[in-house]
Amino acid sequence: RETRLRERIAALFAGEPVNTTEGRSALHTLMRELDPGTVPSGDTGDALAGVIRERERLLAFVGDFQQGRIRGVGDEPLDTVVNLGVGGSDLGAAMATEALARFRTREGGGTWFVSGMDGVQLADVLARVDPARTLFIISSKSFGTPDTLQNAAVMREWLLGRLGPGAPARHVAGVSGKPEAMTAWGISPHLQFLLPDWVGGRYSVSSAVGLPLALAIGREHFLEFLGGMHRMDQHFRNAPLEASLPVLMGLLAVWQRNFLHCHAHVVLPYDHRLGRLPAYLQQLEMESNGKSVRRDGTPVRGATAPLVFGEFGGNAQHSFLQLLHQGTEPASVDFLLPARGSGGTPEQEALTLANGLAQARALMEGRDAAAVTRTMEEAGVPAERIRALVPHRVQPGNRSSSTLMFPRTDPRHLGMLIALYEHRVFVESVLWDINPFDQWGVELGKNLAEGLRAAVDGGDLPADADPATVALVARLRRYR
Repeated sequence: RETRLRERIAALFAGEPVNTTEGRSALHTLMRELDPGTVPSGDTGDALAGVIRERERLLAFVGDFQQGRIRGVGDEPLDTVVNLGVGGSDLGAAMATEALARFRTREGGGTWFVSGMDGVQLADVLARVDPARTLFIISSKSFGTPDTLQNAAVMREWLLGRLGPGAPARHVAGVSGKPEAMTAWGISPHLQFLLPDWVGGRYSVSSAVGLPLALAIGREHFLEFLGGMHRMDQHFRNAPLEASLPVLMGLLAVWQRNFLHCHAHVVLPYDHRLGRLPAYLQQLEMESNGKSVRRDGTPVRGATAPLVFGEFGGNAQHSFLQLLHQGTEPASVDFLLPARGSGGTPEQEALTLANGLAQARALMEGRDAAAVTRTMEEAGVPAERIRALVPHRVQPGNRSSSTLMFPRTDPRHLGMLIALYEHRVFVESVLWDINPFDQWGVELGKNLAEGLRAAVDGGDLPADADPATVALVARLRRYR
């Protein structure tokens, strides 16, 4: 209450310029608003009307694709999707498409995601898909991301070489806020889907950026996904602070970071379909709250976003969970336990859930010297050996974790889960008094890369290049 969280939540939903450094709204919640009558008239109501019109265009296209009415230059129905994007134009849709693989509504060549700028992913995908049956989606809010446009240029040459000059107009769709740039590239207007300026990339999976997800799971499941997000939005907007799940999670996150001094936050889903969720949450948390100044430009008063990482829980137990149990630096953990798994036998589901519960308990309780000694004595270990092993087998416990349970990984609950974490990040930002909607820190590296691009290929180095970079470029040229 002292940070005026309730007022900040209202400002977010009202479309006020909460992204203060760029003077923009952050109205991603409008992208999953399903009823135009629930938003008052005015700027926000007009924006919602536009959202609903564009969504209906997208869903009509999804229906045509599902029914085999979207055809390529050879008049074959398109049944394979390749999404070219990076960051927010890739992570959310890729994560959700994998998570909801059980809900695919049409067989075909699958849904593929290409984000790597080095061309490896793209080459691998192009070797696997049939050009005559493939729809490519170029997803870039600015339609100026070098990684994505370079992949798009390679893809276009590949299409032209196999299907002829008419291929791009029939086989390439675009998702962007820049329709003129899509047209200049050669994307037909009826295959252009618009992304509003006030939707940040890492918050955009419910917008047209989710087109590959919608093409994979169909109209009804995509609407269920949006409905789940909307339900969590309404909970966050209307629930008392004491009963608000995003608020409680945000308070826990700040407690863990600033008072328990957890340098990292680990996300452990116990459903293999959610294996890409930690990567999605890395961007959501660290790009949003990886800041060192407050909204007024003054330094923050404490630590902000932790390092976020994770893995399918069953795999993590055999890799990095050792550090969480006995390492020198504390880390907080989220265990995500769907009561019903996305596959496998009932015995495998029970084994998976039991392991998630057990790891949470072990982190909390640990194991003291007396318990370790007693266990080894009961196993008949000699006393001298026990004394030698006790320090190695003691676990301190008292490691902070949260366990989130939900019925299963389906469109509705996945939508709720994503929106929950979005709003959790917003609560943290309010408590730390930072702007979670900009990302100026990544710009410097992008700008420097442009200056070094020609130098790597043998051109001149930038005049201000430092000695270390000069030496590294010289070595690269020798290897190339």
